[in-house]
Amino acid sequence: MTGRKPDRPRALLALTGFLTLNALVMTAGSLLTRISVGGWYLTLNRPGWNPPGYVFGIVWPLLYLLMALAMWRLWLCRPIRETWPGFGLIGLQLVLNIAWSGVFFARQHIGYGFLVLLLIVLLIYPTLILIGRRDRTAALLLVPYTGWVTFAAILNFTLWRMNDWAF
Repeated sequence: MTGRKPDRPRALLALTGFLTLNALVMTAGSLLTRISVGGWYLTLNRPGWNPPGYVFGIVWPLLYLLMALAMWRLWLCRPIRETWPGFGLIGLQLVLNIAWSGVFFARQHIGYGFLVLLLIVLLIYPTLILIGRRDRTAALLLVPYTGWVTFAAILNFTLWRMNDWAF
């Protein structure tokens, strides 16, 4: 981090904002997922390494917490105008995370779901580089998210292959 840091009340307000934003994104994705996770999803052919449902309920809240902390650390970097490309890429990934839940679970399109996840994976690496230039710890906070989304893309691809290959 470089430059002058914001005062403590502003920093805490920003942290609260990032935590709230990520909680809202997680909630939106969860609502879309619930549409068919207990029905349609259970009818799919799934690989033996497909994690049980409760794992997703543990992992995603932790990842969103880490993302919020990464965003906060990025916000603490000064001058703030130099951090906007990183925020833009993270914001786009948050939107795509919601979109994936809608495409995969609500619309039940496995192939298009894979394409959304592939796009997220392709956005993660430039995000890590951009953010890492400003704050190494912020980038490191996104490494678990990177691993999980990559795993999710492989799982989504496998589900697509094991089921119908249709979009």
